[in-house]
Formats: sequence, C-alpha cells, structure tokens
Amino acid sequence: MQSLLLTVQMILIIVMGLGLNSAVFKAYHEAGSEEERKSAFSTALVLLVLWALPVWVLLSSLADPISRFIFDASSQAVNLRFVFLGVLFDLFRLMGLACCGPGKKRSVTGSSMSSIFRFSSF
Repeated sequence: MQSLLLTVQMILIIVMGLGLNSAVFKAYHEAGSEEERKSAFSTALVLLVLWALPVWVLLSSLADPISRFIFDASSQAVNLRFVFLGVLFDLFRLMGLACCGPGKKRSVTGSSMSSIFRFSSF
C-alpha cells in the first residue's frame, strides 16, 4: 500500500512540476543579472501557483473516487489527500532548491511524504 502511494506521489511530482524546476535552475544560473534571475523565478512561481493549486484542489476533492480506482476501497482517500498535499509542498520546495547556488547550503533534502511514511504506518 505504501509503495503504491509513493508511486502516485512520484508520478504527480513529475506531471504537476511541468519540468519547471530544471528550467528555473537553468534560467536562474545562466541569467546575466539579478533582475533576470528574479524574473525567471517569479515567472515560474506564478505559473506553478496557477497550475498546481487548482490541480491540487481538484485531486483532493476527487480523492474518494481515485482511492476506489487505485485501491478498490475508499479507505485510502485520507492518505491520498496527504500525498497530494505532499506533492504540492515538494513542488514549491524543489522550486526553491532550483535557485540555490552550488555553494549555498541546502537544508531541505528528500521528499516530504517519504519522511512521513517512515514514521507512520498506514
């Protein structure tokens, strides 16, 4: 059950991320000025908010039918909602990491949902 939830999470991160993290990383580090960096980051952030938040609301509202489709029971709907929320947080976390320079300390590592799964049982 847990591995299926993690699989759903990884697929959603790829689909909902739209490849913005790698695009922001490239644009941010190849930008010639601070203004270009801010522009690349803010444009990607606005696009991510306009895309990821509505998709998250839709997925969260459809958690029961999705749970019945994937698990043949609606008992996992709450866990799916946590996965969807974790995906949303991961997308914004990865967006921030894309702007970290090679010499900057990265304090946030790993997937937020993976951490939750390690310390709880479903």
